[in-house]
Amino acid sequence: MIKTGPKSFYTQLFGWSFEDHPLPPEMGGTYTMWRLGDKEVGACYQLGPQMEGVPPHWMPYVAVENCDASTAKVTELGGRC
Repeated sequence: MIKTGPKSFYTQLFGWSFEDHPLPPEMGGTYTMWRLGDKEVGACYQLGPQMEGVPPHWMPYVAVENCDASTAKVTELGGRC
C-alpha cells in the first residue's frame, strides 16, 4: 500500500482524492488511482519484490485531444518532441 505521506501530500497540494485497488497476488500491494472530482488524473503503486533493484521513479504521461496539434504547439513554443 502507498504510505499515507504521498496521499496526504497530493490531497493537500492538488485537492486530489484517491481510490485504492488491490494488485494481483503475484505483484502484491495496492494500485492507487488519483482523482480530481470524477476524473482520473494519475496513479501510483509501491514497487513489489519482483522489481528488486529498480529505484523509485516517476513515469509521467499526459492525454490530449489531438496529438498532432499538440505536438505542433510544443514545437511552435520552442519545445522538442
